[in-house]
Amino acid sequence: MTGNSQYRIAVNEVPDVGEEVLTVALNTSYPFTLPATGTVSQRKFILDSKDHFEITATVTTGYLIMYVGLYPNSPLNRFQWKAEGSTNLKVYVKQTDQNFHVGSFYYITMQSGSGRTTFNLQMN
Repeated sequence: MTGNSQYRIAVNEVPDVGEEVLTVALNTSYPFTLPATGTVSQRKFILDSKDHFEITATVTTGYLIMYVGLYPNSPLNRFQWKAEGSTNLKVYVKQTDQNFHVGSFYYITMQSGSGRTTFNLQMN
């Protein structure tokens, strides 16, 4: 003879460290202004296929340092790719890159390296 079974299930949504970071979409340009040296802004993206991708930043004033990685809470020392400069920056990732993971959020951290920095960010 078997008795009745009862189960209680509790579900909690645990927020991700990068949950509040805004998402960028492919083939869309985003204007940014970082007002002073050391100022940081962050965006995230996720890819659902293993196609190559490219992140470009066209700098109009200042100097930009761009980090791309999986860790939103330590982007300046745990990154997969980095580019910096005062004109056109580019991070190009091939399908065969060992740091490329499908279905993971990547975080783009943009830091002003010199004064007020203005630029357009785009992913293709």
